[in-house]
Amino acid sequence: MADAVDTEALTNWLVSLRERTKPSEIGLRERPSSRPGPRVRGVTQEQVNTALNWGRGTYQALEKGRLRAQGRRVRTEHILDIAELFKLDEDKYRQLHILALGTQPPHSLRPDTSVVLPSQREWQRVVDGQREIAYVTNVQWDLVVWNKPFTRLFTTLGDTSLGDTEGRGVPGNMMDFMLFSRLAREELLTDWEERWAPPVLAQLHTVSLENPHNEKLSQLMERVREDPITRRIYEAGVIDYAYPDGDQRPLNHPDFGRGLAALASAHPSSAPHARLIVVCFTPLTAHMDDTVGTTPLSREA
Repeated sequence: MADAVDTEALTNWLVSLRERTKPSEIGLRERPSSRPGPRVRGVTQEQVNTALNWGRGTYQALEKGRLRAQGRRVRTEHILDIAELFKLDEDKYRQLHILALGTQPPHSLRPDTSVVLPSQREWQRVVDGQREIAYVTNVQWDLVVWNKPFTRLFTTLGDTSLGDTEGRGVPGNMMDFMLFSRLAREELLTDWEERWAPPVLAQLHTVSLENPHNEKLSQLMERVREDPITRRIYEAGVIDYAYPDGDQRPLNHPDFGRGLAALASAHPSSAPHARLIVVCFTPLTAHMDDTVGTTPLSREA
């Protein structure tokens, strides 16, 4: 997408990065203060090229936007090398990739990306403020925060097959629960094999490709292949699904019975592969208990 690349912005970004970096920070010796000639801020293009172990003039051409003019392509591998050399965080890596290639990077920079949610306390307040079912999972679907309506799904169905709950009474990992739990397959997620399993498997497939170094995601994919039911569904073809936002799926609520779950999703910017899921549940029979409030899933539920 050459027309989407802002060469001037890329040049300015890389120059600024070089000027803020000492030679010692990228594994090079500091220049002697007695060295003749003009003083250089940060590191030079040549020093960066040496530290990257690239072919002669490659970094210089990339920074000046001349790589394409020389018949060479800027590749994700170039951006990864620069990100690792300058110890960029995930956000700056994405920004650099967009400036250089015009696209989001195909996968994350580090295996632990979006495993820890820096703003976990704030997201707990967000989900607590929801009257609908709401929860946040990290990149590998570990449950991070959740609210009372979410907990209610697991307190009255009389089943202990939640996977590792870590003593919290809710699933430890939502992907593990949705795909392999008897409670999910047979009671909670109505029409599991047709309406839930294919999109959930497709999402797992996509996220595991985006995070190839994440061990937990690899383990989940391996379990998918080992389980005869999920393997059959997965091999039937589930790769054309992107995200749950806007989906409507049948759900058997322990308090309100069968109904429709409309899903809304969002991603914390500090952990872009983590996800907030809000489940707006509408029962098929509009039975309302006076003690519940104005909706089936009030915060008191």
